[in-house]
Amino acid sequence: MKNRETLDNVMYIPFSKKITMEVTNPSKLDGLKTNLDNRPLEVPLYQREYSWELEQVSDLFHDIDNSSDQSPLFLGSFLFFINENNITEIIDGQQRLTTIFLIIYCIRERVKEWYEGLQDKDPISTARMVKAVSKTEEIIYKRSTKASDISKSNDLYLTTGRRDRELFKLILQGIDYTKEKDLRRKSHKLLLNAYVFLNTKTKDFVAKRSIGELIAYLDKITDCLYISISTNKKEDQRMLFKTLNSRGIELSESDLIKNEVCIKVKESDSTIQGIENAISLWDQMRVTIEDEKANVDLFLFHYINHLEDAIEIRKYLEKHNTSETIDESTFLPIIPEKMVFSAYEYKINQVEDILTFLEDLKEKAETYSEFYRPAISSKKYTTYLEGLRAMNLTKCYPLLLRAKNKLNEKNFERLAKGIESISLRHSILNKEPKDLEQLYYQDLLKGLKSDNEIDNMIKKIKDHSSMTDEDKFKSNFITAAPRFSKMILKRIINSMGDEGIDFATTNVWFEHIMPQTVAGEWEILQSSNKETYEEYLNRLGNLTYIKKEKNIGASNRDFKIKKEKYYSKSIITITKNLVDYEKWGYTEIDTRQKYLYELAKEIWKL
Repeated sequence: MKNRETLDNVMYIPFSKKITMEVTNPSKLDGLKTNLDNRPLEVPLYQREYSWELEQVSDLFHDIDNSSDQSPLFLGSFLFFINENNITEIIDGQQRLTTIFLIIYCIRERVKEWYEGLQDKDPISTARMVKAVSKTEEIIYKRSTKASDISKSNDLYLTTGRRDRELFKLILQGIDYTKEKDLRRKSHKLLLNAYVFLNTKTKDFVAKRSIGELIAYLDKITDCLYISISTNKKEDQRMLFKTLNSRGIELSESDLIKNEVCIKVKESDSTIQGIENAISLWDQMRVTIEDEKANVDLFLFHYINHLEDAIEIRKYLEKHNTSETIDESTFLPIIPEKMVFSAYEYKINQVEDILTFLEDLKEKAETYSEFYRPAISSKKYTTYLEGLRAMNLTKCYPLLLRAKNKLNEKNFERLAKGIESISLRHSILNKEPKDLEQLYYQDLLKGLKSDNEIDNMIKKIKDHSSMTDEDKFKSNFITAAPRFSKMILKRIINSMGDEGIDFATTNVWFEHIMPQTVAGEWEILQSSNKETYEEYLNRLGNLTYIKKEKNIGASNRDFKIKKEKYYSKSIITITKNLVDYEKWGYTEIDTRQKYLYELAKEIWKL
C-alpha cells in the first residue's frame, strides 16, 4: 500500500527527551476506541481535506484482502493530540482512517442487504449477520459505555476535516448527499470516488465470492495492526507536526504554515467563530490558487518575498544561524525556499491581527492567479503576463505582486512590459538566472514603494546587459529554437494587425513548414544529413501558424504544393509571405528567421 509507513520509519521519529507522550505497542484496530479511552476522533482545522486518489484507496482495500490471521496488515502509526475538550485530534493518519471507515460502512450496507433479502432467516445466519452489523456500527458510530443506556446514535466517531465534514457525515448516515453543495470540489470528488469504488468492490465481493468472505474481510480490518502515538501537551503537538516531514510523510509547506496560523488564532481568538474565519480565509486562498492549477507552496514562497519587511525577516533568521556579518546584497531570493517555513513562523507571530494578514494573503492569491493564468482582457498588461507564463518564468512574481499593489495600471503595464522584454532577451541570450534575480530582488523590488519609482525602474531594466547587448541577441535569435516559439509567433502575428485569428480556439494550427514526419522531397533532404534536419526542424524560421482545416491537407506534402494550395490563401501575413520562396530548405529557414528577428526586436524593446 502506498503512503503507508513501515515499522522502520515509525522508529525513526526524532523525538527529543523533552517530549512527553504515550506510545503503544502494535495494537489491533479493533481496540482503537479502547486505546483512546473511547474519545471521539476529529481531524483538526489545520489539516488538509481528503486527498487520496483511487490508486491509494484500491491499494488499501487489496492490502487488507491479502492479509491473514498469521500476517495481519500493519497500517503504520497514528499520531494523536488529546485537546482540552477531551477530543482526540488526528495529527497524522486521517486519510487511512477516513478510507477504513468508508470500507467498514460499505460492508455494513452489504451485510444488511444480504440479510434482508433472505427468505429463511435461520438462527445461525441471524446471529452472524447481527454480530457483523453490530461490529461495524461499534467502530463507526458513537456508543454509550453505560450499561443502562440501550439507545443507539448515528453520530460518527470520526469527524473529518471541515471542508468534507458534512459530505462524509451524510454518506455514513445513509442520507442523500446529492444535494450537498460544492460536489465539484476536488476533495468532494475524491471522497465520492472512494465511496463509489468501495461500494462497488463490496458488492462484487458478495456476488463473486460470498457474504461469509465479506464478513471475514471485516475481521481482517479489525485485526490490522497500528501504533498509536499520543500527547496532550500543546508544545508536543506542534513538535509532532513539524517532525512529520522528516518521517517521509507527504506534508507540504502550506500544511505546516497553516498549522502555525491555527496556533496563532487559538492564542489570540480561541472562539469557534474566530478559528472558522481564519480557516475560511486560508481555504479561499488555497482554492483560488489551485483552481488555476498553480502551486500553493510556490505562491507562499513568492508572497513572503514580496513583503516590504522580507529583508528584515531574512536578517532576523540569519542572526539565528550565523555570527558573521550579514550582507543583504547576497539575498537572492530575499527568503530562499529552505527558509520559507521559518519566515512564516516568525511573520505570523509578529502580526497584530492574524485575520488581516490572512485577508491580504487571500487578496494576493487572486492577483497571483491572474499572473499564472492571465484572462482575456482589454488590459494590455495581460499580454505581457501571458508572455511570462509561456516562458514559464516566475522569479519575477514577487516583484509583480508588490507592483500590482503599489503602482497604478498604466505604470504596472510599463513594468510588466519591461519584465517580459528583459526576460525574453535573457532567455534567448542563455544568461545565468541569478543575473535576473539580482535585478528583480535587489535593484527593483527593494525600492518599490510607489509610482514615483517607475521611471527609475524602467531605466534600470533598459540599462541591464540583457537589453543592451543587441548584437549577441540577434546572433542568438536567428539560430534559436526556443520552447516558447508559439508565443513569439503569436505576438508577431498580432503585431502585424492580422484579423480573424483567434488563438484561444482551435481554428489555427501550429505548423512545421519542413515537416516532422518526412515524405517526398523532405525524405530526400533528411537523408543527406539527419542531424542537420533535426537541428533546423524546430527553429523559429521553420515555424508558422495556419488555419486548422488547411493544415490537415498540407501535412508533409512537398513545399510547392503546400505553398500553392495552402500558404497562398492564408490570412496570416507571415504564412502568406511564404509564397515568396521558390523552395524550402536550410538557407530559406535562416533567411526567414532573420526576417522574424527584425519584427521581434521591435516588439520586445523598451
